[in-house]
Amino acid sequence: MISNAVSAGDNEEIQTADFISCVNSIIEIEREKRKTFLNENTLKVEDMLRRVLAVAQSAKLMDFKEAADIVFKIKFGLNMGLITGITNEECNSMIFKSQMGHLAFLLLNSHTGLSDRNLNDFSIEEYRARTIQGLCSKVRIIM
Repeated sequence: MISNAVSAGDNEEIQTADFISCVNSIIEIEREKRKTFLNENTLKVEDMLRRVLAVAQSAKLMDFKEAADIVFKIKFGLNMGLITGITNEECNSMIFKSQMGHLAFLLLNSHTGLSDRNLNDFSIEEYRARTIQGLCSKVRIIM
């Protein structure tokens, strides 16, 4: 929680404006830290992005933790202007689309021939990998 003792007792509009100002300051600090990190670790960042993209585009099985890590790293590259071919909205949708409940629903309600008794972790992980592949198929690194 972000708090500000100075705004205690002020009206709601002043508190909201103070809160927005504080959040904008935090966002700007984070952007500067990311730029510094990139400038000091360019080769490591490029290697990380190339590795994560290789996994995203070619893995046959993927658990949720790996999918979330891929999304985080792709969003980092996208926000730093190092990646094209995907939007922030598509990255956000990858998190939703890679969750077990969503994938199980799609598998059970599609024409894949799966039924309740043969839906398993491997079929979920395979479908998750295919979903991530589809969303990352046009992603390119522009470093």
